[in-house]
Amino acid sequence: MSAYRLMKLAAFVAFVALARPAFADDRAEVDKARSAFLRKEYAEVERRLGAYRDSSPEVARDAAVLPDAYFLLAAAYFRLGRDEEARALLDAMAAKRPDAEPDPLLLPPEVVDGFADAKGRIRERVAEQQKERERIQREAAESRIREKTLLAARIAKLESLARTETIREPHSRWLAAVPFGVGQFQNGHTALAWMLLVGEGLALVTCATTVVVYDQAIDDAYATRDQPGVSRQYLSRATTAKTLNLVSAITGLALGAAGLVESQVNFVPEVRVQRDRNTDELSYAIGVSGAF
Repeated sequence: MSAYRLMKLAAFVAFVALARPAFADDRAEVDKARSAFLRKEYAEVERRLGAYRDSSPEVARDAAVLPDAYFLLAAAYFRLGRDEEARALLDAMAAKRPDAEPDPLLLPPEVVDGFADAKGRIRERVAEQQKERERIQREAAESRIREKTLLAARIAKLESLARTETIREPHSRWLAAVPFGVGQFQNGHTALAWMLLVGEGLALVTCATTVVVYDQAIDDAYATRDQPGVSRQYLSRATTAKTLNLVSAITGLALGAAGLVESQVNFVPEVRVQRDRNTDELSYAIGVSGAF
């Protein structure tokens, strides 16, 4: 057997040999302190059991007699008027051994009731700690949910941006100079464009129609020159057609000029149009891996 193992075995044997007398001494000290308490020698109780109050894990103490030692020492402190120290001992015992029960026949009511109060405070403290842990866990869970929601919204926004693209459509000033509302259609002024289209169209149709009516009326007037009354009617029709032709021509030119000026003054250089990408374009925009 190695020297290290021999040393460990020797230390264990020494601990067992020393611990038994120590535990036996603990029981004896508690019994002696109990007798001293019954004799009302409270200072003697503190002398014998004061080491329990300051004991550390390195000091051997018999766990079986530890509650009795704390209760006797707390009872002595109450009798000595050191209530705060007594309550501190009861709080410490309630934290270590909440299942312990003080002897109501031996110990004063201050110890029995004080230990019950101490266990109540410990339960409240444990409940508060549990509530705090639950609050922290709840806030952590809510934080994770918020993070997931924000991440999902961000991914959805990126997917939406990837699915659509913005196309710039430049406009031409030459095209804006075309009559019949073409410039207005290009600039996005649809209502005005339709008004110019209809107005200029009607003027053009009227102008062309009156030319035909005028020529026909002149021919008819010449053909009926031997009938003065009929010939004068055709000449009157020709005059009316000529007047309408002049008015329609002026109206059409005025509308065309107004449309030209308006389309140039309110010229829109370009428009941005969004469109959905097809599958191949979407794959290229997102990337082969699908990561943004």
